[in-house]
Amino acid sequence: MEPNDLALQQIAAHFLYIPFVYENLDHPVLARLKKFQVETHFRASDFMDQGMRLLTNYQKNLQSPCFLARECFGKFAGVSAVLCGAGASLKEAVPILKGNRDRFLILGCGAGVEALLAAGIKPDLAVHVDPDPAHQFSKTDVPLFFQLRTSYEVVSQMKGPRFLMAGAGSFPLESWIEKQLGLEPPSDGGWTATTRGASLAKALGCSAIYFAGVDFKGPYAKGIKIKDAGQRDDWAMAAEWLEEWRKGHPTGPLLPGAIVPPFSIFPLQEGKKVWHPVAASFGACRELISQFLDRLSQLFPNLPGEDEQCQTILQSLEHQIVVEKILNPIWDYWESVYERQSENHPDALTLHRLLLLKSLADQFYAT
Repeated sequence: MEPNDLALQQIAAHFLYIPFVYENLDHPVLARLKKFQVETHFRASDFMDQGMRLLTNYQKNLQSPCFLARECFGKFAGVSAVLCGAGASLKEAVPILKGNRDRFLILGCGAGVEALLAAGIKPDLAVHVDPDPAHQFSKTDVPLFFQLRTSYEVVSQMKGPRFLMAGAGSFPLESWIEKQLGLEPPSDGGWTATTRGASLAKALGCSAIYFAGVDFKGPYAKGIKIKDAGQRDDWAMAAEWLEEWRKGHPTGPLLPGAIVPPFSIFPLQEGKKVWHPVAASFGACRELISQFLDRLSQLFPNLPGEDEQCQTILQSLEHQIVVEKILNPIWDYWESVYERQSENHPDALTLHRLLLLKSLADQFYAT
C-alpha cells in the first residue's frame, strides 16, 4: 500500500455514487484517487439498487437444477483453450478458429458468445458472469459456466448443460449458498467474463491459453446488439488484472485433441431448497419490522433509541441470517450515502437501515 492510500480509499467510500469530473489527472494523487473511486463504484454497483437485482438472480438461478463446475476441473488436461471476447479484433482470429476446430477448446466469454455465433462459430463452452449485461443474448445450447450473480435472463436462455461456478467470496450470502451446494472455494476471477474465463480455463486443466477479441475497448465485434453502451470502467481493471495473471500463466505450443467430455456423467444439483431458509428469514424480518413500526407509531415523537421494546426487536433482527449475510454488506455501502444527509441522527440511520431491510424482505420473503 502506498502512502495516503487509506485516506484516498476513505474519500472514495465517502463520495460513493457521486460522479466526479477530473479535469487534469497529471497529478499522481488525483490519478490514484480516481483509481480507488472506479474500483469502489464498480464493487458498489451491485448494490446501487440496494441489491435487488443481485438477489433476484440468486433466487431465480437456484430454481433449476444444474451441475457443479468443479466436476469438470482437470478434465481438459493437455488441451489448448482460446478465450474469445467481443472486441473488434475477433475477426482476425475467425479463420484460424474455423480451420483448427479440433486443436482448440473455444470458450465464448460474455458477449463473445454472440460474436462467435454471428461469425458462424459455435463455442465449446460459454462463460457468463454479468448480473445485468448491456448486450442482448440469443438462445443457444452451448454448455454454460455461470455464477449465482449471473443474469437469470441470460442463464434461462442457455439450453445446454449449465455449470455453477463459485464467485470471489465478496458477498456473504453468495458464499453461504455455495457452501451449502458444495461448490469449490471462492477464487479471484477478475472483473469480467473474460477474466473469469481465464481462471476457469486454468481450473479445467488447459495447458495453453490464448485470447482472441479481448480488446477491453470499443468498438464491438460484428453481431453484438447493445442495450446500453454506458461507460465500462471494468475494462481497464480487467486489462490490468489479465496482464498480471498472464505473467504466471504463459502460453505454450498448440496441442491437439480438445474433446468435450460427456456432461451426462455428472450429478445434477438441486439448488431450490437452499433458498428456503433465506426466504423464511426474510419472512421473520417482515414480522419483526412490522412490530417495530407499530411501536414507533405509538412512541412518536419520542425516539426508538430510548425505548426498550424497540431495542429488543432490533436485537432479534440481528440474529436473522439475512441481516448477517445480506443487509450488513449492503449497508456497508449505503450507510455513507445516508450519512451525507442532514438528518443523519443515529435513530434516523437506524430507520433507514430498517426500511432498506423491509424493501428486501417484501420482495424476497416467498420461496
